Amino acid sequence: MTSSPYHILQGNLNRSARAQDLLIQSMAERLTHLAVVAEPYRVPSVPDWAGDIGGLVAVVQRRSAVGAPPEFDVVQKGRGFVAVFWAGLLVVGVYFSPNRPLAEFESFLDEL
Repeated sequence: MTSSPYHILQGNLNRSARAQDLLIQSMAERLTHLAVVAEPYRVPSVPDWAGDIGGLVAVVQRRSAVGAPPEFDVVQKGRGFVAVFWAGLLVVGVYFSPNRPLAEFESFLDEL
C-alpha cells in the first residue's frame, strides 16, 4: 500500500462558527490539503467548499497548500452526503444524526 502525499482531516464542527474558523486555521498550520466536516456552521459559496443539499456535511480544500492537488470536482450531492473527485480519489462526506430513528437511517442508506 502506498502512502499519499496529501493530508486529510475530518471532524464535526457542531454548527459552531468558532470551530469552523479553527478548522481553517488548523488546516493552514498542519498543512492539511482537504477536510471532510459534519455539521458545518455554513458552507460558503466558494470553489474551495462543496456541501450537501441540506448543509449537514461539507468537503473543503486548501488550494494554497504547498504541493496541493488540483481543484476537486463535485461528483454528486444529496441530503446528508457530498462526493468529490480529488487527487485521483473519490472522497465522500456523509452525515446522519444519531438522534433520528432507525427506519430513517435505513432509508438514508438506500438513497446513499
